[in-house]
Amino acid sequence: MCIWFRARPPKRRANCRLGSAEPRNAGLHFLLALGYFNLKDLDKSESSLKQAIALDPKTPQAYSLLGNIHLARGAVDSAKQDFRQAIAANPHNLSNYLV
Repeated sequence: MCIWFRARPPKRRANCRLGSAEPRNAGLHFLLALGYFNLKDLDKSESSLKQAIALDPKTPQAYSLLGNIHLARGAVDSAKQDFRQAIAANPHNLSNYLV
């Protein structure tokens, strides 16, 4: 797993090591997915999100971002299901309702 941000080379190398240094960290996989999503690499973003969800199935942000990926791909039904899971995981987070 490696994300190449627009940064100086030493920071790039550090980002590449994150995924291999903490393979059981759901939060890290979510952050990697967010980075990939911002870089418009939906496949890598989805893969990182699935790893985050497998490690911690009660991660509402992961379901919400997965819903945004499905929306970007035009898979509205899958996106609705993802947003419902985000709401179920954290019904008090108003951003889960604003899609």
